[in-house]
Amino acid sequence: MRRLIFEILGVLLVLGSVGFFFASVRFLADRDYIAGILEIFVGFALVRAGLELVKLGALAGDRGTT
Repeated sequence: MRRLIFEILGVLLVLGSVGFFFASVRFLADRDYIAGILEIFVGFALVRAGLELVKLGALAGDRGTT
């Protein structure tokens, strides 16, 4: 059960980061470079956190099989 929760949350974070990348493109198109760069950093942080949760879910699933 824990594995499923971690994997779902991880995928949601990775998918949620797409919104931040779209917002960063909009800010960069409006020549608001500081906000665009900050949005890119937030997007990368969400991708990294999501991948870590997916890895944690994979480890939680392997732990129960031994």
